[in-house]
Amino acid sequence: MSFVLSVIQPPEGEARYGKATVSTPVPERKNLHTIAYWAMRKHSPHMHPDEISRYAGQIANKKTGEVAVEASTGLAFRVDEEEDAPHACPCCERLVLPEDHAHASAEDAYCLGCFTWDRNTEQCLPGNSAHASHSS
Repeated sequence: MSFVLSVIQPPEGEARYGKATVSTPVPERKNLHTIAYWAMRKHSPHMHPDEISRYAGQIANKKTGEVAVEASTGLAFRVDEEEDAPHACPCCERLVLPEDHAHASAEDAYCLGCFTWDRNTEQCLPGNSAHASHSS
């Protein structure tokens, strides 16, 4: 069984959601530690490496599907099995979860903020996507 780690940045500007990246699958859960470590290290280089390592270990051991927020960086992390992996919306980079809609498993599926079934609903608004401002 392989695992992926989603790293979600804090929202910027008026955006309700932060932009996300999903790691390539790793064969062992313990390998998620390295991915989490470098994500925090890149975001907050001032943090002590031992502190980052401790947080990364906790993140790697989280229950799958559970979002863990590291308070000092604002980064959110989610561990998933490769078969149920989320992906980043191709429009706004918001994390698209398997439970969002029927096509969420497709890597080119848009998040619910960028794709709506109602043609009269304005899409990509900051309140429902990771766009910091409305994009036409």
